[in-house]
Amino acid sequence: MNSLFKIPISAAVAAALFAGLSSAHDWYVSGSASWQSQDDSRNSGALTAPFNAGTDGTNPPATIASGTSLGWETEFDDGYAISGEVGKKFKNGLRGAFEVNWAETDIQRHSGLEVGGANVDAADVALLTGSAAPTGTTVGTVLNNGQGQIQNLSAFANAYYDFNRGGVIEPYVGAGVGVTRVEAEYRPSGVAVGKDHDTAFAYQAKAGVTYALNKNWDVFGEYAYRASEDIEMDLDLVPGTIDIENKQQTVGVGLRYRFN
Repeated sequence: MNSLFKIPISAAVAAALFAGLSSAHDWYVSGSASWQSQDDSRNSGALTAPFNAGTDGTNPPATIASGTSLGWETEFDDGYAISGEVGKKFKNGLRGAFEVNWAETDIQRHSGLEVGGANVDAADVALLTGSAAPTGTTVGTVLNNGQGQIQNLSAFANAYYDFNRGGVIEPYVGAGVGVTRVEAEYRPSGVAVGKDHDTAFAYQAKAGVTYALNKNWDVFGEYAYRASEDIEMDLDLVPGTIDIENKQQTVGVGLRYRFN
């Protein structure tokens, strides 16, 4: 389903979460900070126009046809995420909330570049720069020095269920749907491969534990799995487009203030 159709669906879910405000127990606001692990991405796409490639160190320059497949792996460093949420807690253990989340992760390395199904990591990087003279540096060496980053600015409509309601310790589970605006930049060894942004449908699942400090303040620890549809990047180094996988896992702590 196209993301443009999923955005109104997310809004409808948010409206449904807050439809029962008359039966609500209390409002709350919360904030959290998390360690983030961005899952490795298999980037896949194709050339959108013919590309005049340089020498691979052995063979002379050649033209690669439009439509030729491209693909490689990207690994990420550990990152961080911060979230803010406003919601309402219901007497039956349910909570409905609206969350805004920011996440950022640097790129560690790229590897396994395939052009037309053939791995070219061992080829001279002149293949990609269009040079007829070998540089003495391989594609794999350039890709290994990752550089760049991926950033997510997301909005979610969440639903939670609190166990052991009214206790000092309340475990909970939750899930949400929304949208994310993703900015990604690939600059291995400082080479501008691509920089672009895209907006996609996103979803998440959560599990955590709340500890009540007093009648107004809670502290909580939370695990979250977040993902979106693949995002699209137009490449700068070659005429092409790739899809980037966008999935994260986070572990964090936060504070929640309840308006009684």
